[in-house]
Amino acid sequence: MADFPDSGTAIFGQKTLQVRQSALDRINVCRLLLQVKVLIANIAIRLVFEQNDQATIDQFISKATPVLDTIKRERGLTDFRIKMDSSNNTPETIDRNELFGEIFLKPTRAVEFIGITFTITPTGASFNDVGA
Repeated sequence: MADFPDSGTAIFGQKTLQVRQSALDRINVCRLLLQVKVLIANIAIRLVFEQNDQATIDQFISKATPVLDTIKRERGLTDFRIKMDSSNNTPETIDRNELFGEIFLKPTRAVEFIGITFTITPTGASFNDVGA
């Protein structure tokens, strides 16, 4: 909680109750992950019962990439990578009628502290000479 002179007391912060320190101990990252899971699940569900081949992999990647690019463009991600290839889809997984992928996300971190330094300069000082 924080007290603001112009608006009163407010709940202020974005930490979750997660004990272990990670990106997921921040609300913005948890919300991002929930949103991405829903969007990607909507893509994946439409590919169930398709042929388990490279064309389906290409189709998944071609549909998921623009979704993640949009989130990146809107500053929710700094970067991402989709891995869906023979390294995570072995002949055995294909024979079990399974298709696996990994999506690596670099979430954009939120500013939690802004530090500003005030420096008083002499009247005759030139700002070209100081910290530009």
